[in-house]
Amino acid sequence: MARPLILMGYNYPNYPNLLGISIFTIWTVMAGFFLSWLRIKSKSVYSAALAHGAINAYIGLGLIIAPSDNEIMTIPLGIPALLSLTLVAAFAYMDLAR
Repeated sequence: MARPLILMGYNYPNYPNLLGISIFTIWTVMAGFFLSWLRIKSKSVYSAALAHGAINAYIGLGLIIAPSDNEIMTIPLGIPALLSLTLVAAFAYMDLAR
């Protein structure tokens, strides 16, 4: 039986449990705020698509530049990135709420 990659520890190999799934879910929701803000402000899907590609490239490069045994504390997908991404999402939300 096939299982989703996230349940097999795709982004967090040491955390193929509720913690890894929760962090990745929160991360993608926060990134969604930013990508939605780009889409609405630019009136084009291309800016959001380009940003999505840049995020994917950054994550791959970030894992090479700053490897860690504890992926929960890494720059691209861990808690430090989640905190900064939450600030960006809050800015995007406040800007759209104006």
